[in-house]
Amino acid sequence: MIAKNLNGLLNYDHPHRNPRGQGVANLLTSEFFGLPSSLDLYTQEIMDERLKLAYKNGELDDDEKQRLKELNNSLSELSLTISERRDEEYKEFLRQKIKDD
Repeated sequence: MIAKNLNGLLNYDHPHRNPRGQGVANLLTSEFFGLPSSLDLYTQEIMDERLKLAYKNGELDDDEKQRLKELNNSLSELSLTISERRDEEYKEFLRQKIKDD
C-alpha cells in the first residue's frame, strides 16, 4: 500500500493479504487500489437504489414499485440480473446495512 506522509514523501507498506488467486474485481476493491466497487459509478448507483427499494421495510407505494421496475429493466439491459433468493441471514444483513446508511 502506498500513502503520502505529512512531508509529502511516499511510504510503502506490505499488503495485508496475498493477491495471488484473487480475481480482478477483488483486486480493484482491495487495499492495492482501494476502489469502493468494481462497477462504474452509474451502474453502482442503480444497484444501490434498487437494493434500498428491494429491502425497504413495509410495502412500496406505486411510485416506488414503478421505480423498482425501471431499475430492474436498466440492470437487465446491462445484462445484470439480481437474484432475490438469498439466505435469510444475508437478507437481514442487507436490511441493517441499508438502515444504517
